[in-house]
Amino acid sequence: MAVSTTVKPGFFGWINVSLLFVIYMAAFGMVYYGFSVIFPMMIKSLEWNRGTASIAHTLSGMLMGLLGPAVAFSIQKFGPKKTLIFGFVIMLVGLLFMGTIMSQMWLWIVLWGIVVPIGFAFGGALTLQTILLYWFNLKRGTAMGIVMTGAAVGGFVAQPLYSWLMAYTNTWRSGWLMGAAFVLLGLICTFFVVNKPQDIGQFADGLSPDEVKAAAERNKGKTKIHKTGDIWGIKEVLKTRTLWFYVILTASYLMALMFIASHGILDFLDRGFSEMQAPLIFSMVLLGSAIIRFPIGMLGDKIEPRHIINASFGIMMIMVFLIWKNQSIQMIMVAGFFFGACYGTNLIMFPTLLGNYYGPEVFAGINGIIGPLFVVFSGIVPMGSGYVYENFGNYDPVYIFLVCLLVMAFAFSFFMKPPMKKA
Repeated sequence: MAVSTTVKPGFFGWINVSLLFVIYMAAFGMVYYGFSVIFPMMIKSLEWNRGTASIAHTLSGMLMGLLGPAVAFSIQKFGPKKTLIFGFVIMLVGLLFMGTIMSQMWLWIVLWGIVVPIGFAFGGALTLQTILLYWFNLKRGTAMGIVMTGAAVGGFVAQPLYSWLMAYTNTWRSGWLMGAAFVLLGLICTFFVVNKPQDIGQFADGLSPDEVKAAAERNKGKTKIHKTGDIWGIKEVLKTRTLWFYVILTASYLMALMFIASHGILDFLDRGFSEMQAPLIFSMVLLGSAIIRFPIGMLGDKIEPRHIINASFGIMMIMVFLIWKNQSIQMIMVAGFFFGACYGTNLIMFPTLLGNYYGPEVFAGINGIIGPLFVVFSGIVPMGSGYVYENFGNYDPVYIFLVCLLVMAFAFSFFMKPPMKKA
């Protein structure tokens, strides 16, 4: 008799997915992406220099990366759930201070550049993705797509919501306080998360080992997606060429996103778009990112993720060029939508590919090591872009750099082949 491969009733994995969706939406959608619409109004009200104020965002990105090893240690020592709770508590405290007492540049740099990014790091993607890798194997891409959609949905909502709220209250502080309210919601959700299926007597995908074996036999030769059956060690992973292509590509798309997120609205305002139009353009980036994540996650369970990544970089480099050179708001919105779709694709496919190639056992450890590398590179973008503007009066040099970088990344994406473990 054939063995069923469907998830049994009572499987907690999908409840976990729902909780993690809200958690990721609260932190990264409503706060990290919400920054893009609050920041311009804040620096205008406080009459701050763009480059100096952007130091906080640069420091934030760099610290999030440098904290990677600490986050990985916390996940392995205390578990993902406690790591999430710690991150959200720190984040909540920082946002409450930002929405109430912050008015000086040094305090802004401390809060957004140090305190809040500690929360982002411990309550962020690495912790969430580690939980998903434990709970899902067959539906790994689908689960990843659903959860990662949370940030894009939150960011899409945050842009018009915060714009309206700040206009209604006539203060940028209301934006940070609203972000704090969403973080509190995320914090509540973390208490219901379950780290591993084994913690409650379940199995990954809701399938027992016998069912997994039977399914593998039936699907033998049918799947073209590489999923390692080996147990990799961290030192072995670091010696593979594929990992370092992974680092270069990840840094490349994050640098492009970091510029659009931190200076995109300022650039659109400089080019003559209104205070309502500029956030709307960035909302299209987030909308494209939101719409693509779930379907691309499902596609990543059927097609080798590296092929999807390759196509994504080919499209992304063109979209950045179009965002730069177009003066039509309609065309920029279309280009922004597809740029966001490419970013959303990469956000899902890269961790899925890493899990497929090396397995869940080393996922947190490897990310803890390589995280500082690509986040340090992407972290220099906000401050660097601010000073480019102060010196050149526009962002053209930044756009030229990003287009060239993405062309290089597109070429490197052809070499993201599955690594072979040495005997």
